[in-house]
Amino acid sequence: MAKEIIDAIRKAETEAERTAEDAGQEAQRILQEARREAERLKKDMIRSAQEEADEARQKALEACKDMMEEAAVREQQDGERLRAGLAEQRRRAVDAVLGELM
Repeated sequence: MAKEIIDAIRKAETEAERTAEDAGQEAQRILQEARREAERLKKDMIRSAQEEADEARQKALEACKDMMEEAAVREQQDGERLRAGLAEQRRRAVDAVLGELM
């Protein structure tokens, strides 16, 4: 009977060691899987952030291009108004000089 108890204890100890080893291996597997998943999530987040930054940069470039085009149109319109004003002033000046001469 004592031998059976000792054998049962040894068997329980062996199974406990095996269970502890299995649990340790499972914990390592879970940890490695979690690290891989974390790395994948990190890469996804970086890629997403880069895509968002690229999109924001593209929108900013388009807005800048639109503003530059609008500024060029306004500059051209202002130049035309100034040229027209100068032409009118020249005409008046010529008329004034001619009026003085007559």
